Amino acid sequence: MASDCPMERMGKKAREGQLLEIPSVPQARPPLPLQEPMTNSRAKGCRGEREWRDQLREAGFPARRGQQFSGGTESPDVICPSLPSIHFEVKRIEALSIYTAMSQACDDAGSKVPVVAHKRNGRQWLVILTARDFLDILRRSDLPVTQSPADEDENEIVRAY
Repeated sequence: MASDCPMERMGKKAREGQLLEIPSVPQARPPLPLQEPMTNSRAKGCRGEREWRDQLREAGFPARRGQQFSGGTESPDVICPSLPSIHFEVKRIEALSIYTAMSQACDDAGSKVPVVAHKRNGRQWLVILTARDFLDILRRSDLPVTQSPADEDENEIVRAY
């Protein structure tokens, strides 16, 4: 009759520890660090800031990366001394929430014009700003403004009322 006791079923040598085999437990792979995606994201953000800085430089506007320790008017992503009234928020991301990005730029801009510079992989840079700021820049620019005949007719209609 077999015993229910595991020690009695092992046999004399196993009980003495001579044949006792302990199955090896495979070592689990250590978990990936949680900061790895953040590090890659941060590195991509830094690359984007350098790319935007280079875009400004190529256009004749000397620029440098800002201090990245905190948000605010004193630390925009890119500083362009020849455009001191513009606060640049740079986003180098595939899926951008433009309203969230613009909100961050507005919060950090203070009295400066908030501008979001955005680029997706394989695409050109886009610049996002409020319509009010865009129209204000146009009014202050030296771009020629002309009225087309259609505009003149429209003005006459408005005057007729």
